Amino acid sequence: MVKDVNKIEKPSFSKASARKKSAEAIAPSKKTKFSCLPAVLQTMFQSITFIILFNKNEYMRIKELLKLYPRTYSEELGIDLKSGKSEEIFKWFLASILFAKPIRETSAKKTYFCFLKHGITSAKKILDTGWNGLVEILDEGGYTRYDFSTADKLLEVFGNLQKLYNGDLNILHEKAKDSKDLEERIKELGKGIGETTVSIFLREMRYCWKKADPKPSPLVKLAMENLKIKDLKKFAQRKKLDLVKLESALVRYAKNFLK
Repeated sequence: MVKDVNKIEKPSFSKASARKKSAEAIAPSKKTKFSCLPAVLQTMFQSITFIILFNKNEYMRIKELLKLYPRTYSEELGIDLKSGKSEEIFKWFLASILFAKPIRETSAKKTYFCFLKHGITSAKKILDTGWNGLVEILDEGGYTRYDFSTADKLLEVFGNLQKLYNGDLNILHEKAKDSKDLEERIKELGKGIGETTVSIFLREMRYCWKKADPKPSPLVKLAMENLKIKDLKKFAQRKKLDLVKLESALVRYAKNFLK
């Protein structure tokens, strides 16, 4: 996933240390500008939330995380993956490609909504838009650092999707033999589709694809280690938790509190 600019240090396992880090995070320093109120409030919020979470056992901390981050990434974008509709799956695949670059989440989301605004909701429309049109949309969303390379990637990936699967990711899923073959077929759509994109995409595709079964991403593994979770699927089943929502919450937890 993309990096977030507002992060605090990896927590120690001491309440006193946690309180100290919280105080240091919100205390004004020579470089602090009081005019930056939103940033200060966000730091305070993260620090207070961290202390609340850290004073609970692992299961209670996870319950609090799910309250703090109740929606998946696709839900935040208004994408209905549970419907299983090809257009909704296309939207999430496009968003996953945008999220996979080391860029702010806010920029990736803004860029995704720019694609929607211009009616780019299928592989064919990506191809019809062309390279120049894609670059303009990417720049409009603030994706300027990777605009040229991403335009190249989108044309290659969705060109192959159109050629091999008539532009329909559901057909790709149907032709895959198992979860491993599914991941390989997605990667074969283009050189720019790697483990990060596949992990982001398939994590939430569990809602509608039986063969979607990605391994935990590095961020999820970091959160699992911190919360002493050995097997995420078994833990979710035992605690009767939504696996997709749980994994999405762990990604945010790792990004905002552990890195």
